Amino acid sequence: MDAKSGSGVRTSHRKVQSGKVSTGEAQDVGVRLNVYLQERGVASRRKADELIAAGHVSVDGRVVTSMGFRVPKSAKVAVNGKVLSRSLGIATYFLNKPDLCLTSRSDPQGRHTVFDLAEVKKLPANVQAVGRLDFRSEGLLILTNDGDLAYALTHPRFSVEKKYAVLLGDIITPDEVEKLRNGVVLDDGLARAVSVRAAGKESLGVGKKGQWVEVVVTEGRNRLIRRMMEHLGHKVNRLVRISIGDVDLPRDLKPGSVVAAQGKDLTTLMRVRDEFLKSSHEGDERVVAKKPTVRKRRMTDEEYAEERVRRSAEISKREEERLSRKPDIKLGGRSLERKPRTTRPQSDSRTGERTGSRSGARSGPRSDSASRSRSRPRSASQSEGSFEKSANKSGTSKSSEKSPRSTKAKPRRSIPKS
Repeated sequence: MDAKSGSGVRTSHRKVQSGKVSTGEAQDVGVRLNVYLQERGVASRRKADELIAAGHVSVDGRVVTSMGFRVPKSAKVAVNGKVLSRSLGIATYFLNKPDLCLTSRSDPQGRHTVFDLAEVKKLPANVQAVGRLDFRSEGLLILTNDGDLAYALTHPRFSVEKKYAVLLGDIITPDEVEKLRNGVVLDDGLARAVSVRAAGKESLGVGKKGQWVEVVVTEGRNRLIRRMMEHLGHKVNRLVRISIGDVDLPRDLKPGSVVAAQGKDLTTLMRVRDEFLKSSHEGDERVVAKKPTVRKRRMTDEEYAEERVRRSAEISKREEERLSRKPDIKLGGRSLERKPRTTRPQSDSRTGERTGSRSGARSGPRSDSASRSRSRPRSASQSEGSFEKSANKSGTSKSSEKSPRSTKAKPRRSIPKS
């Protein structure tokens, strides 16, 4: 199993014998062969694996086809007979890609690539293009031999923003700008722009005007912006990439020219690279610390029936225990048990007997409050007052009965005769 030392140099308990990898004492075996080729700009790691499998790579004069082969520092590596440089100097350049050329190393159709440009051929380091630009697209293209930087700038996981200036053949409407922000459905899925801003207009001929649109995306799908505009019915006359992340295309850099990354731009790229390496190491630690996944065994019909009966019995038992518990109310440090609610005994208005049912109390003419007042003991003064009131009420008229406050009958008014 490979291990990483504190200095960042990879070590392994393998050694090279006659072009093969065998176990043994730890020796200085360096890095994997595909990483070695990618760091020197020969090809990407995937393409490097294809070169190794096809037998185009040799180490110390012996052809190596093993994917896990590790290259010692003192070894000589050759691709198709051309020996690669042992020293690795990180180099990063900015290229203003011109129109009508590809970003790949070669093209089966014989079209020109950026590596056919005169200034790119003069570069001392064997670099590779970071990301892609279409055949008709222009603008900023980063060339580097730093594999970690290239991976950090292109992998969708890190969502590095790329800003493009797009010249349309007609005028874009605010509704269409909003559609690009919300996303349009293409053949390979939903495509959404991070931001869209309509800019100035430009004459495209007699009586025809186009408009520049600034579009920011994080994906690198093939012809993404062109397909998004075609979905809305717009033709793209020109497409220029003006920035990658916080790195802008130098204004004085002419199409087809190359300049070395330095100063603030180089610091920005190195920060992106360091953040990628840090997140990668943290991810490795999380994977190591992750617990193994426990897969559940699929039950048979008999086992499923038994499990269902067991769960039903368990639920019934829990319900019985819940109902058997007596809820207590704690008050002032004491525990008072709840008692069943009982009805207050009432007196029947017809028989004078007390009854415990509320229905009997409602059946009489007297209300519940009146029956309570009857049951209370009264004093002598209260009984005398009640006797006088009852005597006065018996001699009064119907009008006086309506006002319980009056105790004496009011004299009738005499009507004078005319």
